Amino acid sequence: MSREFAPFGAELWSAGGVYIEPPDPVLRLSEHGARTYPLMYRSEPVLQAAIQQRTATLLQKGWRVSSGSSGTKDAEDLADFSRHFLGSVRLFGSVLSESLDAIHYGFSLQNAIFGWRDWRGRPYFAPRRLIDKPREKFRFTRDRHLAYVGDGYVAKKVFATAKERQRWFITSWGTQNNPYGDFHTLQGSYLIWYLKNRFLEMWSTGIKRSMGIITAKQHGSSPAMSLARGPKGADGNEKTMMELVGELKDSIDLLDTEGVLISRHGYLLDL
Repeated sequence: MSREFAPFGAELWSAGGVYIEPPDPVLRLSEHGARTYPLMYRSEPVLQAAIQQRTATLLQKGWRVSSGSSGTKDAEDLADFSRHFLGSVRLFGSVLSESLDAIHYGFSLQNAIFGWRDWRGRPYFAPRRLIDKPREKFRFTRDRHLAYVGDGYVAKKVFATAKERQRWFITSWGTQNNPYGDFHTLQGSYLIWYLKNRFLEMWSTGIKRSMGIITAKQHGSSPAMSLARGPKGADGNEKTMMELVGELKDSIDLLDTEGVLISRHGYLLDL
């Protein structure tokens, strides 16, 4: 997990057709491949909260465009145009947030939708919307061109021409040598997430197997109580099956604190 990345284009990288697979050891070793990090984010609420908190902290001061120290009219005009352009991009706050995903995933990419705008009576053609795209469906070539690898339903494509490259806004984290990004939040959290999920899987398997041989018996002096008549509720009527199942679930919840023999609600549960 702690192995350093190879510089982009080094022989240690494995080529997959016209593109190169990420050098991230987590993605190479994980059974989920490129879907590992989105799966981590969706399945771990604590990780979600930490990522959202960090992103919100970075965004809370807002953004601004400065004309620099020259103070010339051209510099002021350029700054004013930049403010106008960025302010006209639809949902620009979301664009900033999605760009910061590079901190957590290594890189982020957004597809630009162009349109005509007007600034001081002069029209210009520029991105009016940036749409976040799933990282797991894209790779980079040795020339650092973005390549769409998809999911098998759409043909692969390399965005190599100048016009095609202009339609993609790509942010990489932590390095100039690797467009996939350097050591990032989710990569650093993978080992803990993996161990937790394996432990829960083993624990759930053990509980499932144990549940198959659990015996529930009603306390009482009459052996016929469990066959002829069911247990009574607070109103004196026989308890419904849902009430019995609810009490059984409550008893099972104590397995981790009471051991293999549990006594609650008048039941004995023997494993």
